[in-house]
Order: sequence, then structure tokens, then C-alpha cells
Amino acid sequence: MYSQSLFLEALSFIVRKVGYTVNEDFCFCPDLTDPDPVCHFEGVMFGQFEDEVTTTDEQCKMYIEEACKLYLEKHPNQKMLINGILDSGKF
Repeated sequence: MYSQSLFLEALSFIVRKVGYTVNEDFCFCPDLTDPDPVCHFEGVMFGQFEDEVTTTDEQCKMYIEEACKLYLEKHPNQKMLINGILDSGKF
């Protein structure tokens, strides 16, 4: 998502546990109100094409923090924006 200049947009969805998809890359969060049982799982599912991995919420939070750290190394002037997005989240 970074290579497509969508990191900040994706981050804003993922931290609110909404999920996000770009082309073949995705992040899904459980939705127990959805009638499809595929949406009923614990944690956060990440994937690309047919490959997927489900993490715990704590692992996802750790990955988000690491991704933001790496992003801020390249874009230090966006620290306040990143902090605002993280503060809006549920992790």
C-alpha cells in the first residue's frame, strides 16, 4: 500500500478495524453482524492474492507501530498526522 501512496488512507481504516483492500492486498477485520461465517473470526487477517495470515489484535498493533515507525523515517514531517490517525483507532 505504501508503494501505491495509500499508506495513510489504509492506516486510517485499519486502526479503526474497518479493513482495507487495494488491488490484491487486503486487511480484514471480523464482522460478527455479517451473515457470512467467513467474516466471523478473531484477530486481523492480512493477505495478498490467495495468501493470508490472521494475527491477534496485539500482533496487529505491533505491526502497525512498526509500519508507522518505518514510514516516519521517510516522512518525519508527518508525525502529527500519524499520531492523529493512531489516536482515532481501536487498537
